[in-house]
Amino acid sequence: MSSRRQERVSERIHVEISELLHKQLRDPRLAQVTVTGVEITPDLKLATVFISVMGNNEAGKAALQGMERASGFLRHELAVSLGMRFTPTLRFALDQSWERGSRIDQLLERLPSPAEAGRTPGTAASPAEAPSQRDGRRVPSGRDGRRVRQPIRQPTGRTPSPVGAGWSTYTAASPAPSDDEADSEEHSGDE
Repeated sequence: MSSRRQERVSERIHVEISELLHKQLRDPRLAQVTVTGVEITPDLKLATVFISVMGNNEAGKAALQGMERASGFLRHELAVSLGMRFTPTLRFALDQSWERGSRIDQLLERLPSPAEAGRTPGTAASPAEAPSQRDGRRVPSGRDGRRVRQPIRQPTGRTPSPVGAGWSTYTAASPAPSDDEADSEEHSGDE
Protein backbone atom coordinates (compact mmCIF):
# COMPACT_ATOMS: atom_id res chain seq x y z
CA MET A 1 0.00 0.00 0.00
CA SER A 2 1.46 3.34 -0.96
CA SER A 3 1.12 6.52 1.03
CA ARG A 4 -0.31 9.77 -0.29
CA ARG A 5 3.19 11.25 -0.46
CA GLN A 6 4.42 8.33 -2.56
CA GLU A 7 1.49 8.78 -4.92
CA ARG A 8 2.06 12.53 -5.24
CA VAL A 9 5.81 12.16 -5.86
CA SER A 10 5.34 9.34 -8.39
CA GLU A 11 2.72 11.39 -10.25
CA ARG A 12 5.05 14.43 -10.37
CA ILE A 13 7.92 12.26 -11.65
CA HIS A 14 5.60 10.77 -14.27
CA VAL A 15 4.56 14.20 -15.55
CA GLU A 16 8.08 15.68 -15.46
CA ILE A 17 9.73 12.75 -17.28
CA SER A 18 6.96 12.71 -19.89
CA GLU A 19 7.47 16.42 -20.59
CA LEU A 20 11.26 16.10 -20.68
CA LEU A 21 11.01 13.08 -22.96
CA HIS A 22 8.90 14.90 -25.54
CA LYS A 23 10.34 18.42 -25.27
CA GLN A 24 14.05 18.15 -24.51
CA LEU A 25 15.41 14.70 -25.35
CA ARG A 26 16.47 14.27 -28.97
CA ASP A 27 17.53 10.62 -28.95
CA PRO A 28 15.93 8.82 -31.94
CA ARG A 29 15.55 5.65 -29.85
CA LEU A 30 13.09 7.55 -27.64
CA ALA A 31 10.84 8.85 -30.43
CA GLN A 32 8.02 6.36 -29.80
CA VAL A 33 8.38 6.06 -26.00
CA THR A 34 5.49 6.78 -23.64
CA VAL A 35 5.78 6.86 -19.86
CA THR A 36 2.92 4.70 -18.55
CA GLY A 37 3.58 4.86 -14.82
CA VAL A 38 6.01 5.37 -11.98
CA GLU A 39 6.33 3.36 -8.78
CA ILE A 40 8.43 4.74 -5.95
CA THR A 41 9.72 3.03 -2.81
CA PRO A 42 8.43 4.17 0.60
CA ASP A 43 11.73 5.92 1.39
CA LEU A 44 11.47 7.86 -1.92
CA LYS A 45 15.00 6.79 -2.92
CA LEU A 46 14.21 4.57 -5.93
CA ALA A 47 11.68 5.18 -8.68
CA THR A 48 10.79 2.57 -11.29
CA VAL A 49 9.61 4.25 -14.49
CA PHE A 50 7.47 2.06 -16.74
CA ILE A 51 7.65 2.84 -20.44
CA SER A 52 5.75 1.61 -23.45
CA VAL A 53 7.23 1.48 -26.95
CA MET A 54 5.49 1.07 -30.27
CA GLY A 55 7.30 -1.59 -32.27
CA ASN A 56 8.91 -4.92 -31.71
CA ASN A 57 11.04 -6.26 -28.89
CA GLU A 58 14.21 -4.76 -30.38
CA ALA A 59 12.67 -1.29 -30.28
CA GLY A 60 11.89 -1.85 -26.59
CA LYS A 61 15.46 -2.84 -25.81
CA ALA A 62 16.80 0.17 -27.71
CA ALA A 63 14.39 2.48 -25.86
CA LEU A 64 15.53 1.09 -22.51
CA GLN A 65 19.15 1.73 -23.48
CA GLY A 66 18.26 5.28 -24.50
CA MET A 67 16.44 5.92 -21.24
CA GLU A 68 19.37 4.54 -19.21
CA ARG A 69 21.71 6.81 -21.18
CA ALA A 70 19.50 9.84 -20.42
CA SER A 71 18.93 8.94 -16.75
CA GLY A 72 21.59 11.37 -15.46
CA PHE A 73 20.02 14.29 -17.34
CA LEU A 74 16.51 13.25 -16.25
CA ARG A 75 17.57 12.94 -12.62
CA HIS A 76 19.23 16.39 -12.69
CA GLU A 77 16.11 17.98 -14.18
CA LEU A 78 13.93 16.20 -11.61
CA ALA A 79 16.12 17.56 -8.80
CA VAL A 80 15.55 21.09 -10.06
CA SER A 81 11.80 20.75 -10.60
CA LEU A 82 10.86 18.61 -7.56
CA GLY A 83 12.90 20.48 -4.96
CA MET A 84 13.26 17.40 -2.76
CA ARG A 85 16.17 16.77 -0.41
CA PHE A 86 17.02 13.54 -2.24
CA THR A 87 16.25 12.89 -5.87
CA PRO A 88 15.23 9.27 -6.44
CA THR A 89 17.43 6.97 -8.48
CA LEU A 90 15.67 6.12 -11.73
CA ARG A 91 15.20 2.56 -12.93
CA PHE A 92 13.44 1.86 -16.22
CA ALA A 93 11.27 -1.12 -17.17
CA LEU A 94 9.11 -2.02 -20.15
CA ASP A 95 5.39 -1.97 -19.41
CA GLN A 96 4.01 -5.30 -20.60
CA SER A 97 0.37 -4.60 -19.68
CA TRP A 98 -0.56 -3.46 -23.20
CA GLU A 99 0.76 -6.71 -24.69
CA ARG A 100 -1.05 -8.78 -22.07
CA GLY A 101 -4.25 -6.84 -22.76
CA SER A 102 -4.06 -7.47 -26.49
CA ARG A 103 -3.39 -11.17 -25.83
CA ILE A 104 -6.50 -11.37 -23.64
CA ASP A 105 -8.53 -9.59 -26.34
CA GLN A 106 -7.36 -12.15 -28.90
CA LEU A 107 -8.34 -15.01 -26.61
CA LEU A 108 -11.77 -13.49 -25.97
CA GLU A 109 -12.38 -13.09 -29.70
CA ARG A 110 -11.71 -16.82 -30.17
CA LEU A 111 -14.48 -17.77 -27.74
CA PRO A 112 -17.71 -18.85 -29.41
CA SER A 113 -20.71 -16.56 -29.13
CA PRO A 114 -23.63 -17.77 -26.98
CA ALA A 115 -25.55 -18.77 -30.13
CA GLU A 116 -22.58 -20.82 -31.38
CA ALA A 117 -22.07 -22.43 -27.96
CA GLY A 118 -25.46 -24.09 -28.17
CA ARG A 119 -27.32 -22.04 -25.61
CA THR A 120 -30.92 -23.15 -25.53
CA PRO A 121 -33.59 -20.51 -25.84
CA GLY A 122 -35.03 -19.38 -22.54
CA THR A 123 -31.91 -19.97 -20.47
CA ALA A 124 -30.21 -17.00 -18.88
CA ALA A 125 -26.71 -16.08 -19.99
CA SER A 126 -26.11 -13.40 -17.38
CA PRO A 127 -27.30 -12.61 -13.85
CA ALA A 128 -29.21 -9.57 -15.15
CA GLU A 129 -31.41 -11.73 -17.39
CA ALA A 130 -32.82 -13.98 -14.65
CA PRO A 131 -33.34 -13.77 -10.91
CA SER A 132 -30.48 -15.13 -8.85
CA GLN A 133 -31.05 -18.60 -7.44
CA ARG A 134 -29.36 -20.36 -4.54
CA ASP A 135 -30.54 -23.75 -3.22
CA GLY A 136 -33.90 -23.28 -4.93
CA ARG A 137 -34.55 -19.98 -3.11
CA ARG A 138 -34.73 -16.59 -4.71
CA VAL A 139 -31.82 -14.38 -3.68
CA PRO A 140 -32.40 -10.60 -3.72
CA SER A 141 -30.54 -8.79 -6.47
CA GLY A 142 -30.00 -5.15 -7.34
CA ARG A 143 -30.79 -3.34 -10.56
CA ASP A 144 -27.59 -4.48 -12.24
CA GLY A 145 -28.19 -8.15 -11.39
CA ARG A 146 -25.62 -8.37 -8.61
CA ARG A 147 -26.51 -9.93 -5.31
CA VAL A 148 -27.60 -7.55 -2.59
CA ARG A 149 -25.82 -7.91 0.71
CA GLN A 150 -28.05 -9.18 3.47
CA PRO A 151 -27.41 -8.70 7.17
CA ILE A 152 -25.64 -11.60 8.78
CA ARG A 153 -27.90 -13.65 11.03
CA GLN A 154 -26.62 -14.65 14.43
CA PRO A 155 -25.66 -18.31 14.69
CA THR A 156 -28.01 -20.47 16.73
CA GLY A 157 -27.03 -21.05 20.34
CA ARG A 158 -25.04 -17.83 20.54
CA THR A 159 -26.43 -14.47 21.50
CA PRO A 160 -24.72 -11.18 22.14
CA SER A 161 -24.30 -10.42 25.80
CA PRO A 162 -26.60 -7.73 27.23
CA VAL A 163 -23.75 -5.25 27.71
CA GLY A 164 -22.23 -5.92 24.31
CA ALA A 165 -18.96 -7.14 25.79
CA GLY A 166 -18.79 -10.30 23.73
CA TRP A 167 -20.66 -13.51 23.02
CA SER A 168 -22.37 -15.76 25.52
CA THR A 169 -23.02 -19.40 24.64
CA TYR A 170 -26.03 -21.28 25.98
CA THR A 171 -26.61 -24.99 25.67
CA ALA A 172 -29.95 -26.51 24.78
CA ALA A 173 -30.29 -27.88 28.36
CA SER A 174 -29.99 -24.44 29.91
CA PRO A 175 -31.95 -21.82 28.00
CA ALA A 176 -30.79 -18.23 27.96
CA PRO A 177 -31.74 -16.55 31.25
CA SER A 178 -34.30 -13.80 31.05
CA ASP A 179 -33.54 -10.34 32.41
CA ASP A 180 -35.57 -11.03 35.59
CA GLU A 181 -33.70 -14.27 36.29
CA ALA A 182 -30.31 -12.60 35.69
CA ASP A 183 -31.20 -9.81 38.14
CA SER A 184 -32.40 -12.27 40.81
CA GLU A 185 -29.18 -14.27 40.51
CA GLU A 186 -27.11 -11.13 41.06
CA HIS A 187 -29.08 -10.11 44.15
CA SER A 188 -29.20 -13.60 45.69
CA GLY A 189 -25.43 -13.61 46.13
CA ASP A 190 -25.52 -10.31 48.04
CA GLU A 191 -27.49 -11.68 51.02
